[in-house]
Amino acid sequence: MRSDRFFGGMLFFIFLLTESGQTGGYALPGVGAHANGMGGAFRALADDWSAAYWNPAGLAFQTRSEFTLGGILTASRVKYLPRTANGGYNLGFVSDSTEERYPFDRTVPFGTGSLFLRFPQLGRLNVGVAVFTPYHSFSEWDLFSLPYEFTGETESQVPFPFPEKNFNSNIRVVDVHPTAALSLLGGKLALGAGLSVARADWNFSRPVLLPIEESFQSFFDQRDSAQAAQVDSAERVFENNPNLISYPQENVVTMVRLGLGQWGVGGNLGLLFKPTEKLSIGLSYRSPIRFKLKGDYHQQFYFPFNESKLNYFPTSDQTLDGFRFIFSGQGKDLFIGSNATRFTLELPQDFGAGLAFSPSEHWTVAADFSWFNWKVMDSIPVTFEDTSQVSKLGYPTFRFGWKNTIRVSAGARYNFKDRWVFRVGWFFDQSPIPDSSFNPLFLDVGDKHSFNLGVAYLIGRWEMNYNFELLAAQKRDFSQLTGLYVNLPGVYKDTRFTSSASVTYRFDIQSGK
Repeated sequence: MRSDRFFGGMLFFIFLLTESGQTGGYALPGVGAHANGMGGAFRALADDWSAAYWNPAGLAFQTRSEFTLGGILTASRVKYLPRTANGGYNLGFVSDSTEERYPFDRTVPFGTGSLFLRFPQLGRLNVGVAVFTPYHSFSEWDLFSLPYEFTGETESQVPFPFPEKNFNSNIRVVDVHPTAALSLLGGKLALGAGLSVARADWNFSRPVLLPIEESFQSFFDQRDSAQAAQVDSAERVFENNPNLISYPQENVVTMVRLGLGQWGVGGNLGLLFKPTEKLSIGLSYRSPIRFKLKGDYHQQFYFPFNESKLNYFPTSDQTLDGFRFIFSGQGKDLFIGSNATRFTLELPQDFGAGLAFSPSEHWTVAADFSWFNWKVMDSIPVTFEDTSQVSKLGYPTFRFGWKNTIRVSAGARYNFKDRWVFRVGWFFDQSPIPDSSFNPLFLDVGDKHSFNLGVAYLIGRWEMNYNFELLAAQKRDFSQLTGLYVNLPGVYKDTRFTSSASVTYRFDIQSGK
């Protein structure tokens, strides 16, 4: 009974604490101190609990159970130099091309945790459970404020307070990963398989601009002739007066918020072959996981106050009352209830291969290559349980258009006097995000180089680890893009410094009679 409470408590802390930095898309650099210290060149070694993530076959060679707790301190230095002005207008988006912008400070400590259990009753078959966070991305920015055209004649006419943190994205996936691995051929070959029972949560918000000629249709249901005539009359006004829509301030500002979550199931496979005592070869495959996310959709509409435009809509024509409302500096709050929104998120499948060679009893060098199917992040529509909402909003769509990527890793470790282990690693990781759809919500600025140093001290059943990572992303210049107000053109830079420490305790589960 006491051991049940112990392991239950450990799982609670693991779910609560696991977080880290970010590499390609919204994936993390990796899982586990040993692997991260070697830059992720770990598929052919996989000699601790994190084999459940990198190559489940490696768990076949584990002789003890492991529990790990630790902490991470990440200092992100993302910089954005705006280039959003278009024809002299910026409509509230930051546009000062001489002042760099930064996300809200997230230099705070995070926790990490893991648990692997080995049951000796099963002989050559090892069965364990690991819990980790393979995907996480967080960003908060202040990049927009309502321009004077939207605030009415006085500040008191603003319909809703506009949030300071107006670009937000927080996506996290936690994976509960039961794993089995079998040793064959006298310990030369191992096969492994794991089941991913994963929870994905995504909270998202950002300003979205709607052209006047599109936004008014959100408020006019065309099911009866009077309302249809109203829409027809409004369209004639725009046809006869094209100058009404010739400036950015003729857009309606909306603030869109999504809060979504759901469980998904996938898995991974691994092979580890040791033809000699010095050489090992590892192969791994991770399946895609599809999440049918569901949650809340909330949208606030901010209409500009523009008295001169009201003159185009004579009060004698009641069919144009809606347009007078649009230019009156008022607002409308649209909320679609709890769990009424659907969004399909798919994690990418990936293939990996690695080599490890030990020229002496103290040295081990390794290299990895992996491919990620980020192309699954293409165009993803938001749907609603209430089909009547479709006539008002259509299907809001996230357009990603991401591309497949590769990652190359290399690392080495040195064992010193059976107590100290030193690790060094490097990896190159491509960004899957093309220029056309890049925006500040996913802070994968560009292709990245990461440099890692790690040290471990072992005493008895305990192991203490420290790792330092420097990640530098290629500068990307989106200044010439035409997707104004969608991807926020400008120049982006990113350098990240990460320190992490962990403590591992190894123990045995006694065989029952």
